[in-house]
Amino acid sequence: TLQRQLVSAEKDKEVAIVFGVGARAGLGGAVTVKLAEKGFHVIAVGRSSGNLEMIQKLVNKEKGKCSIVKLESIAASEAFSTSEINRKLMEDEVKRVFDLAVSIGDVRLVVQNQGPNMFPPSGLDMRDMEVEFLQFMWDVNMLISFLVGREAVRRMVPEYADEDEPFVNRGTVVFTGATGSLRGKPPFVAFAQAKAGVRMLAQSMAREYGPKGLHVAHLIIDGVVNGQRVNSLVEVENLKGVSVDAFAIEVASLHDQHPSAWTHETELRPYSEAW
Repeated sequence: TLQRQLVSAEKDKEVAIVFGVGARAGLGGAVTVKLAEKGFHVIAVGRSSGNLEMIQKLVNKEKGKCSIVKLESIAASEAFSTSEINRKLMEDEVKRVFDLAVSIGDVRLVVQNQGPNMFPPSGLDMRDMEVEFLQFMWDVNMLISFLVGREAVRRMVPEYADEDEPFVNRGTVVFTGATGSLRGKPPFVAFAQAKAGVRMLAQSMAREYGPKGLHVAHLIIDGVVNGQRVNSLVEVENLKGVSVDAFAIEVASLHDQHPSAWTHETELRPYSEAW
């Protein structure tokens, strides 16, 4: 079929997967566009068909390659609000994304950007927090990060890979971190416990698979993101937040690093951020 011919023709293509893709003016959207510019066939994974289709059109307009996958395991919701989670479906969907990626070409870069923060629906006092909210925040931050990390290793690091053999650069996995990755702060205890978990996941993967050729990085955003989600809720003139395009440049640069000087963890913060 024509579809099989197209896939076969692209088998030598380097593939990047970006989880957590929303609007172009968001982190995932900016990363998708930047990686397509660098020549990757990008698989953009997100929750909104409208946003994904818009990103795909933008990439195609610039003669790039972009496939889109809408997650059904995390139900649709308003910005900064919870939704229903199907954990088994999430696992199956992540596996299918990687199946698609290897059918297209060589998976070289995976970015796990899915992971929202929000105020607890029960209010600011932890004494009122429901277990269901803590579990939700774990699912959409830590659980999906584990699933993405596990499938990345399964596809990018062969079982026969041995650190005693000649070094082979097997690609890059980047996890998006946040202030909560480093320090907890009320009322964001649920977010902090999940993001701290992602940080430990990244460290564990780096120690286990770095010697086998996989660059695992944790990119912490210590400050507000000057993106669509924040700007849709608050009106701040000249918001001094992290630029989504600057973040995308940092992701791309991590992948370009020489194996003798890999960065595992780095912090990005606006010049005006108090820390």
